[in-house]
Amino acid sequence: MNTNPLSFSINAISNIVKTLTKKNYKQQLSETQRLINNIGFECERHLYRFLFEAILSTPQTDTNKLNLFQQLFSDLGNLFDKANFVSILQFALQYDQSSVDLVDDRELAQRISDLSKCLKLSELQKLSIFVCLNFLDFDKQVDLKKCKFQSDLQLTHLLLSKLLVCSDQPNVAELLDQIRKELQIDSQEQDLSSYLIDSYILNESNMEGNLPANASSSLNDDQIAAMLINENSFQLNSEIIKQFNVTPKLCAKLLFALCDSRTENVQNSNRTQNEEIELLANVCREYLSGGSPLSEIIQAIDSEAFLNVNTKIINSKTLGGKISVSFQMFWQFCINLCNTDKQGVSLLGILFFNKVWNHNIEFQFNFILSSSKVNYLVNY
Repeated sequence: MNTNPLSFSINAISNIVKTLTKKNYKQQLSETQRLINNIGFECERHLYRFLFEAILSTPQTDTNKLNLFQQLFSDLGNLFDKANFVSILQFALQYDQSSVDLVDDRELAQRISDLSKCLKLSELQKLSIFVCLNFLDFDKQVDLKKCKFQSDLQLTHLLLSKLLVCSDQPNVAELLDQIRKELQIDSQEQDLSSYLIDSYILNESNMEGNLPANASSSLNDDQIAAMLINENSFQLNSEIIKQFNVTPKLCAKLLFALCDSRTENVQNSNRTQNEEIELLANVCREYLSGGSPLSEIIQAIDSEAFLNVNTKIINSKTLGGKISVSFQMFWQFCINLCNTDKQGVSLLGILFFNKVWNHNIEFQFNFILSSSKVNYLVNY
């Protein structure tokens, strides 16, 4: 008998979806919500995988069963409002459940189209699924004329965060023009990257009316990092970043946000994690003019502002020599900047081993411990 709480909950969720009836619906919904509240995201994403599988395998003639699935999907709350909905979609739709292989584009497109029809999703929601799963031939699958971008500005904000990084593709450029026209954005006065920032501020502060000309300056470093880098988006193109005052502290916040949002090693865009690290490192080189960007960033981390977020990168409780994805990314970032520093990789020794830090000693100690466990220092 499997007594592991997660395995038990996943099996229970699978059984709930398989045995769902009109008679037991309320009881099963209550049990589903209880399991998700107790176990969390891992249980939730399995629920959507089982639900989507059930929908796709149910004959269209079985309207009673499909209506129950539609009701369950609705009663679970708006999927598109969930902060982690991209990871849910990736897990539930992109992979062949009998293996670890990605499904091909043709099958993925069919899955999205069938689900959208059954769940009665809007064209904007359907488009969002295609874009968030990096399926950029969406113009063949979605009636773009029926996408009402004004109807859901939060979803439009997410779309922009994904589309702006691949705007060189013809169909993406055309879609961005369509969004610009519907939102009545004059490209001569305000580009889409500015709108992306302004709409984020509106959403965060519930402001009404026109934004001040210097709206981006009202965001603090944590808000900027949360907007530019999260599970659903990675926005470090020059048009956006130039609108902020890029400091060593902001660079450190961006680094922590990147490492923290990629802890499950899931590819969140058309870029790999290596490419995201490279882009962030290049931003730091471009905007930090002190001569040694890594030194400036580490100095910012050695402050009280970072004491409560150390575990986003490293954790002293890591056992068995296994190092987290977040620390691997942090190390890769450091090495990337060291490669263009006049002191080379020896800069890491100076920064972490030469003297005890003033404030964030815990981070310094855990860095030394983590790098020693996997012999990173020996390799360099």
